[in-house]
Amino acid sequence: MLSTTRRLTAQWTAQYGEDAAADWAAHCTKEEFIRVCGVADFLIYCGPPTPSGGGMMAAKAVAIAAVFIHEGAPRHLARKNRKKLDPARYAGPDPTMDSFADLEAQRRAGQYCGVTEQFEAFWSPSVDVS
Repeated sequence: MLSTTRRLTAQWTAQYGEDAAADWAAHCTKEEFIRVCGVADFLIYCGPPTPSGGGMMAAKAVAIAAVFIHEGAPRHLARKNRKKLDPARYAGPDPTMDSFADLEAQRRAGQYCGVTEQFEAFWSPSVDVS
């Protein structure tokens, strides 16, 4: 199961030009954050391959998952490549931002929790993710 921090989720999502979803990810509920991790996990292992044949990068998968859980509908990210962020944007000590999704809660929720049929169809392996 994929596990990441809220800080990384917010940073990666903002780097792909998804500021609203990034701000939401920094403060979403524990259940929503677990679904973000489940959807990202699905994309890495079951989503479309990269042009080289590998799985999707974790940063991109997490950003797509955050946008999907935040908006409730699958779509491509605003940017194909990540942009540089002001390092101060997500800096600073904040135990909430550095916490990981609860692994036991993830196990209870099930692998790929948060993935819907609509999401799975949109991100089928035939989709170009380059």
